[in-house]
Formats: sequence, structure tokens, C-alpha cells
Amino acid sequence: MKSDTLNTFLYVVLAVLIIAIGVCSIQGITLAHKARSLSATAMQAQKVLQMTGGLLGELDAYNKRQPTPEITAILKSFQVKPAAH
Repeated sequence: MKSDTLNTFLYVVLAVLIIAIGVCSIQGITLAHKARSLSATAMQAQKVLQMTGGLLGELDAYNKRQPTPEITAILKSFQVKPAAH
């Protein structure tokens, strides 16, 4: 003999689980998309840092051969400052 109350309860539980799985999968897809986007942004930032470092290295080498106060001031502004403790 079937129990209508039990069947209704089980259908409600099943519906809640299906909705929860759908919400979790949408959140997972969104999180993966954000991670790929951040990864691409980080790669671009890394390339810019490498290019800037190379440019500063070339500028420093040029300034050692032909020193000028303007270039020296620019290079001093990019020097690494120790962290305050």
C-alpha cells in the first residue's frame, strides 16, 4: 500500500536536492570563470613587470655609461625600499 504522505515528502526532498545541485553547479561555473579571468590578468601583469624590469635594467646600464641627473632621479624612485618592521 502506498503512502501518499511519504511520497510527497520524498518528492519534496528530491526537488530540494535537485535545486541545491543546480545552485552549486552554477556557483562552480562562475568561480571557474573568475579564476580563468584572474589568471589571464595575472599573466598580463607579469609580462608588464618583466618589460618594466628590463627597461629599468637598460636605463641603469645607459646611466652608468652616460650619467645624467634626470635618469638618476628616475632610477632612485624605483629602488626597492626595505619594509618597516
